[in-house]
Amino acid sequence: MEKIKIPKSLVVIIVVVGIFLWFGSSLYQQVPAGYVGVATLFGEVQSDPYEEGLHIPVNPFYEWFLYDVRQKSHLEEANVPSQDQLQTKIQVSVQFRLMNDMAPKILQETGAAQDVLRVHIVPKLRSLLREQGKAIKRAEDFFLEETQQNMQTSLVGGLRDYLGTKGVNVGAVLIRDISLPPFIIKAIESKKEREQEVEKQKAELLRFETEQQQKVALAKAESEALAKAKRETEAAEAEAARVAAEEAEAARVAAAEVVPVPSLNRWSTAERWRGGVAEENSPTTPSGTSSCSSRARRWVLWRRRCSAGPAPLLRQRGYSIMNDFDAIQVIPRRDHNGSPPPSPAPSAASSSLSCT
Repeated sequence: MEKIKIPKSLVVIIVVVGIFLWFGSSLYQQVPAGYVGVATLFGEVQSDPYEEGLHIPVNPFYEWFLYDVRQKSHLEEANVPSQDQLQTKIQVSVQFRLMNDMAPKILQETGAAQDVLRVHIVPKLRSLLREQGKAIKRAEDFFLEETQQNMQTSLVGGLRDYLGTKGVNVGAVLIRDISLPPFIIKAIESKKEREQEVEKQKAELLRFETEQQQKVALAKAESEALAKAKRETEAAEAEAARVAAEEAEAARVAAAEVVPVPSLNRWSTAERWRGGVAEENSPTTPSGTSSCSSRARRWVLWRRRCSAGPAPLLRQRGYSIMNDFDAIQVIPRRDHNGSPPPSPAPSAASSSLSCT
């Protein structure tokens, strides 16, 4: 019986297929997106991490650990004491991610991905919060914007310095909420209410002062207007008094210039002089009525016209003095109301004279 000869190539193929069937999926490794793989061989951590994707072939005896290297956020709440020994509850959010190239070190020194948060991030964050609280004098100071900014900056710096060597990259630290003790909150609310009331009173006082200033300005303007009107009235009255005094003085001067004559009958004789012959009839005015005062004023005006005096004229034949008297028009003065002044009362010297 002849032996069946099997080609060597077929033997190799059979051996490879058998090994593949025996180990199965242990010959390749697929790392999901956002993860990094770390392999161990019989407990020894391999120094090279495996990025996302399919890796083939790999040692079938590897044991695989996957680390999520995507951005994560952790919310932590802690009671932080201040210098006044009051406990303030603060919620802080930490944004972090694991470093790809340090995944083997994380596995070797810390453990799984969830151990990083429990072992490193939370304890260090609580420690930094307590240290920050020691620098705060009063619990209500946690509400100050400047205090919160300083706390966030200090927390980010402290976590980065510590976690950077542990394979953790810290992105930001945000203060989410601050809860003071109830009696502190009540005291702060009362203080704010008092401050609001003070501001309201200040606004009311400012409004009142503005109204008073407006009233004072209005009263001042009215007073100045009244004073101006009074000054104008007094000036007008003074001017009227001055004009009246001037008119009275003019009338007095005019009356003083009237030359008293012994008798109006002599004026009548002079008026009726015709070449040395005197007529006996009494003179009359152009209107036919006797007027002593009119004739007296005309006499004064006639004297002003005749600087040499009436005597030379009277000696001329055919000259009548009353012709000049009648030619002179005497315009009576008028007062400031436009009415002619009253006729002056006859003096004692002229009251005995007859004008008829």
